[in-house]
Amino acid sequence: MSVQSSSEEPLFRMICIADMDFTTLFDYQYFNKLQQFFIKYHKQNNLSSLNCFSDGIFLSYVEGSEQDLTDLKNIILSQKKLQHFHWVDFQKITERTLNNRTFKLFFPAIHFYHNPFKEFLPFTPKQWSLQKNLALVACMKKQDFSYSTQLTSKKHILYLQLHWFVRGFFNHNFREHLLVIVCFLLLACLLVTLTILALVT
Repeated sequence: MSVQSSSEEPLFRMICIADMDFTTLFDYQYFNKLQQFFIKYHKQNNLSSLNCFSDGIFLSYVEGSEQDLTDLKNIILSQKKLQHFHWVDFQKITERTLNNRTFKLFFPAIHFYHNPFKEFLPFTPKQWSLQKNLALVACMKKQDFSYSTQLTSKKHILYLQLHWFVRGFFNHNFREHLLVIVCFLLLACLLVTLTILALVT
């Protein structure tokens, strides 16, 4: 769906936070597909956004008309790999603070040295106040684009997967999936053991 925004329409900002489905760990192309779609969508619909992904959590700050943001909200809600949505902010602003029709995605966890996002790690935006979420947005606005990526490399995704796996144990959604995996492995080991005993006897 494409709805062209008039420059005279009132501007709004929106902050959305969502958990990324655990299965995304095994699909590094998902980030690229998501980015390619939203880059095109932003250009078509006069939207601007800064986005951040870490520890299995996706945060998006978007500026545009109320209708365009509402349409985008519905698209985000339709993403099966995004869940447990939390809308932190949706309010009118007097002017854009981002370059028009831009989409930037930041990965704080991939920066080892001089990380400008270190004060926001561990990444738990759902527990933060609106002021801290806006502080993260302000931090992203200050960064050179070298701290973000338009198309995510496989190397970055592999590191993100490892980082997410290690830190993800403290995430309730992750623990649910991990418990299922552990139970499945134990069951598989039991079946193999019983099969071996049956063959031996």
